[in-house]
Amino acid sequence: MAEATCRRELELEIPAEDVTKATERVAKEIARVARVPGFRPGKAPVALIKRRFAEDIKGEVLQSLVPEKVEKAVAEQKLNPVSQPQVDKLDFNEGQPLKFRAVFDVLPDFELGSYKGLEIEMPAMDITDEDVNKALEETRERAAAFAPAEGRPVENGDFAQLKLIGTPEDGGEPLQADSVLCHIGAEETMEPFNENLRGANIGDHKEFDVDYPADYPDEKLAGKKFRYSANVTGIKTKKLP
Repeated sequence: MAEATCRRELELEIPAEDVTKATERVAKEIARVARVPGFRPGKAPVALIKRRFAEDIKGEVLQSLVPEKVEKAVAEQKLNPVSQPQVDKLDFNEGQPLKFRAVFDVLPDFELGSYKGLEIEMPAMDITDEDVNKALEETRERAAAFAPAEGRPVENGDFAQLKLIGTPEDGGEPLQADSVLCHIGAEETMEPFNENLRGANIGDHKEFDVDYPADYPDEKLAGKKFRYSANVTGIKTKKLP
């Protein structure tokens, strides 16, 4: 554990047996509801589900095991985090212990000085219903989870999971991503992505051009034209709590 002022780093490990049990449990849960071509709903073999939904299963396993392990370690060491633990250095391989690092801040040690008789002026706060609703929606977005959509093409509001290669027209360095989510129909999504991916099915291959405006926020893309080659590897929907 590294200690620098208020920063704490915990190197943690979850036994391989616990990881295997969680993986089997999640795979069986997905198998009960997944629609897989060639099988009746809920009848696809678990082994096939593990291959087809490997990334979804991995995400659910991490979500179920990591927070619990961090919470237990924090309690055992009697730490008092004041920030949400950030997880990195993830080592997740089948049949092996799950290893990772949790980094967070804790309350500093200090001596309380004289405070009796101090006066403070509280600023006036005018909180509207709109402010409350906005805060609630932001909280829901942060807690959202992604679920696979099976048996239908990409629709507005979906997140198309893509294996993507983008080649700049000027012959510069191409962009590559093995797994990236594209929010179809979203305001921030460039229209060629919407036009070409809306209605696509898992396994489809699409090629199209995108002209980025000069004021595009990403400097690597601003003012350039890219030719994209995209394979649709999944379709996901966002589930809000």
